[in-house]
Amino acid sequence: MFDYFVNYSSTVIPSVIEHIEISLIAVAISFLIAFPVSVLVVKKERCSGIVNSVCNLLYSIPTLAMYAALIPFTGLGMDTAIIAMIIYNQYILIKNISEGFREVPAGVIESAQAMGMNKWQVFVQIEIPLAMPLIISGLKLASLGTVSGATLAAAVGGGGLGRLLISGLAMQKWVKVRLATLICAIIAIVLTAVFHIMEDRSLKNARGEKH
Repeated sequence: MFDYFVNYSSTVIPSVIEHIEISLIAVAISFLIAFPVSVLVVKKERCSGIVNSVCNLLYSIPTLAMYAALIPFTGLGMDTAIIAMIIYNQYILIKNISEGFREVPAGVIESAQAMGMNKWQVFVQIEIPLAMPLIISGLKLASLGTVSGATLAAAVGGGGLGRLLISGLAMQKWVKVRLATLICAIIAIVLTAVFHIMEDRSLKNARGEKH
């Protein structure tokens, strides 16, 4: 397997970079959408049921069915794969981010307001830091799911490590399948370690502990 990586590095390395690129773009855009929606859900409870129902419905759609629904509008390629992952990530992110804000004690918010903080200061200095552990937890789950789901991007011409998997299966060249699977696993392990450190630090910040 290592020999294959060395001999075909000109093919493997671009696939790895492409896979990471797809995953990063999908998670970043997912978070930019999910964060304000989560805040809206928490502040306006009447929106909660609608948003959760839509997210649950979209999350239940099989990946290939989602691709089939998107292709007439977005065509084949990376864009379709990224949009599909953004849609799936909303369920995980909105659930975790909104739960993080809901768990902020009302007494803490009232104390901050009594000290003269306005709503924006309370949100930035109190609510976000206290909600951060669950926000990071949601990002971890979304990132790991995206790295895994991005392997299917090749099915719609999106590239990434899925290209190695699909070509390996088609040609019954199992070394390509094993290599792509191993690289995906390594990326997932690294992400898990990084997010574990971030979660630990955010928990200490929320508790007012020193690092």
